[in-house]
Amino acid sequence: MNKGVTLERIVEASQIFKEAGINLGCYFIFGHPFETEQTIRDTIRFATKLNPYAVGFGLMTPYPGTEVWDLATKGEGGYKVIAVKWEDFNKQIGSSLELENLSRKTMERLHLEAYLTVYLRNFRFRELTRVAWDNRGRIFFIIKKLITGSIEGSSSSWLEGSAAPQVGSGHSLVRISLPDSSNEQTKV
Repeated sequence: MNKGVTLERIVEASQIFKEAGINLGCYFIFGHPFETEQTIRDTIRFATKLNPYAVGFGLMTPYPGTEVWDLATKGEGGYKVIAVKWEDFNKQIGSSLELENLSRKTMERLHLEAYLTVYLRNFRFRELTRVAWDNRGRIFFIIKKLITGSIEGSSSSWLEGSAAPQVGSGHSLVRISLPDSSNEQTKV
């Protein structure tokens, strides 16, 4: 968040990579503070315009010890923590967070829509087929959640007077900062 990188600079860098024959990979996160459906759609349009060799979309996850965790546990930034167990803290298929004006179900629908939009609008059908096959388990899980409306971890009761979820043995938390997708000046 708040990296101070403009969209224009990102487009310039993307063109330089492509002209040099370097495969560009871009990762976008949905669910920045006060994010809306419109800002997510703007991010999808930008990702489609960049058309990077590799593209990834994730959903904001408030890992303990991060700035987003602090905002979410205080109810700031429009965040609402909905996780009750550690398994909910997954940026692809978890159910850890939603925004006051953007439900988790809407975020998950836009997540799938983002991949489809980038690949289909750039006529990358073979790659879409490969990515869909490689991620079929995750895709079916998300589609099932969207259809049934079942979201495990629908309350934040563990937040009230108790410690954060415990990380199992062998797991560690790493803070990785990425550009903010909710600010037009720094959206990546």
